[in-house]
Amino acid sequence: MMEELKKKDFELSEGELKEIEDLERRGEVAVKKALAGEKEVVVGRAERVTFIKEDEDGNVTEESTYENPSFKLITVEEVIEIHDKLIRKYGGKSGVLNKGLLEFPVDWINQRRSLFWKVAVLMRGIICRHPFVDGNKRTGLVVADIILNFTGYQFVDEEEVKNFVLELARSEKEIDEIVEWLNAEANRMSKRTFPERPLGVLRPKYEKELRKSMQRFDNLLKELSKM
Repeated sequence: MMEELKKKDFELSEGELKEIEDLERRGEVAVKKALAGEKEVVVGRAERVTFIKEDEDGNVTEESTYENPSFKLITVEEVIEIHDKLIRKYGGKSGVLNKGLLEFPVDWINQRRSLFWKVAVLMRGIICRHPFVDGNKRTGLVVADIILNFTGYQFVDEEEVKNFVLELARSEKEIDEIVEWLNAEANRMSKRTFPERPLGVLRPKYEKELRKSMQRFDNLLKELSKM
């Protein structure tokens, strides 16, 4: 991507280009503005890098957006950390049974598809494929709930969620079936964007959503831990 950006006539210094390149490499969401003459570079959400040109009155006269290939909706390490926290609170055996079964859906969802498609892939990959020794249903549910809540959606019928998770665990459903269920059961509350991810840890805002999810589904998670 950087080669494409360098070809653009944005009159950026080598230092500014390197700064953007470093942000891209780390996959960070940090907002950074770099002025270069009359040009302004905005490095915003991790999914995208946007170049904006404004006139003297502040009107946008040119805008070019490039996808950030290093952005990750969620990482394998984050899913494992969520799982470990659930095991510590609700009991069960810790440990990853097959990391490859976890890596596949996590890598797959970073394709440019719909939010519900991504959540469906994660739910099926974790609940049905059993990458963990224990707690797969709990982890699949909570990972889905965290992502949905942070993007402005929320499950409202706990009994329906429980029945679907158990049914999904018993009989592997097609991705489209899970997407259809999510469309029916995940209510739109507000629009939010994905949080930044400091490397090597669970994103602080995901950590907050994890606590909320465990509180919201506390009884269900206790019940699932006994199944």
